[in-house]
Amino acid sequence: MKRIVLYQLSDVHYPEHRNERALDVKDPGVPSALLEAIAPPRLVGALRELLRRMGSDPGCGIVICGDLTTVGSLSGYQQCVEYLVTGLALGSNEWPLTSLQVVPGNHDVNRLSVPTEDHDPIAKFDPLVDAWIAHSVPVLAARLRTTQMRSGGYGLDLYGLNSCVGCGEWRELPDDLRDKLAPIFKDDAETAQASDDRGRWERLDTPAFLEGDVDEVVAAVRTSARDRLAVVIAHHNLLPQFMPRISPYSELLNGGMLRERLCRLDRPILYLHGHIHTSPVEVLLQPAFPQGRLVSVAAPVFVQGFNRLAIDFAADGQPLGVEVLPIRVQDAGGFENGTPLRVSLNLRVGQWSPLTEAIIELLETAGQKQRYIDIRDAVRINGRRPAEPRLQDALREAEWLGWLRLVGRDEDARFWQVELVGR
Repeated sequence: MKRIVLYQLSDVHYPEHRNERALDVKDPGVPSALLEAIAPPRLVGALRELLRRMGSDPGCGIVICGDLTTVGSLSGYQQCVEYLVTGLALGSNEWPLTSLQVVPGNHDVNRLSVPTEDHDPIAKFDPLVDAWIAHSVPVLAARLRTTQMRSGGYGLDLYGLNSCVGCGEWRELPDDLRDKLAPIFKDDAETAQASDDRGRWERLDTPAFLEGDVDEVVAAVRTSARDRLAVVIAHHNLLPQFMPRISPYSELLNGGMLRERLCRLDRPILYLHGHIHTSPVEVLLQPAFPQGRLVSVAAPVFVQGFNRLAIDFAADGQPLGVEVLPIRVQDAGGFENGTPLRVSLNLRVGQWSPLTEAIIELLETAGQKQRYIDIRDAVRINGRRPAEPRLQDALREAEWLGWLRLVGRDEDARFWQVELVGR
């Protein structure tokens, strides 16, 4: 079956998590080399595991959903970029730039560098862009960045979208409140210099998209072929997080607008994000747009793990479904696979290939649950047995479309049990 794999990570928070270890260190005098041998930092372990997994998926893509550092530390951001570029060999022939997408996070913005007067809201991302360019990896999406991953007649369109345009901006206080605060600032020597500008303002952490970027994404997806799956990457989630966040302006100001416009395109779309430090997979459906599937996938804090997304395509190139595999660190050390989540991306009701029709008819007449080897021996198309790879792809496609269920799907096909679900 045609497949493209993406690895999704987020919230590295370097250097805060640089030395975090699964150790209860009571003796600060223990040599660092010994600690490294017993339990390397979780961040090192996560990077090693990601690199190992990607080595098993040639041609895979990488998306990094922001918050490389903490509280706007430019040096921390630059160090994290160097750490990731070096550790993952980003920008090499093995990882072409078209298969890499990186977006800013709210913690990546240096708020103290943002002026209070009118200014370009994208300018504050220039130092972050430069940090990647310094390593010859110009991948940060301060403005919309679009790349494609292609394999034959199918592929992904990746849209890096900056959701942090409003982060780090300054909100002007009402005149009456500023008048009341003015004497306080004048009496405070440390803030007297700022009494005429920053002392009259308060900082915002207000996520938002540029409308022009959203317009470009919507226009591009609307006109793209059906054998290309749109993947939108941002830092913030479109839906409010399930744990209430008590903070003014903490949700995406125009997240609902983007959500509605993507749903109205009436086609499957993946939306990948971080920010919330948990990793739900959420599917948005609107009955008025029956072919639409807006699948939102969150990545956890990187020291806790990352996601592997395997997108399957039908023989005609249309996306069938995505399997989200959570790869998570364990309390006792090491990484394990979580329970994979499979989300269908296509509802081609009533569209049957001759091979699929033959399989369904066999299950309806011979029994609704059959062994794969029995189906292989019985099914004929124009009097001939189909090649096994073609038969297996037809069965996988029928499962994604909700017509069949494959018991033992991850085992050798010889051991599959094929069960009819419905027609």
